[in-house]
Amino acid sequence: MTRIKVRIYTRETGYLDAELFDDFSPITFKKIIEALPTEGVGYRWAVS
Repeated sequence: MTRIKVRIYTRETGYLDAELFDDFSPITFKKIIEALPTEGVGYRWAVS
């Protein structure tokens, strides 16, 4: 089982910590992980 911690930011709620895991839908999990920006890219988006 794979687990990945992510931090999501929205204007309404601020930062939200979440954990994604591949127990029930490994194909969907893989697609979401591939679509997420890497930590460095996410940081640049937040700064600019």
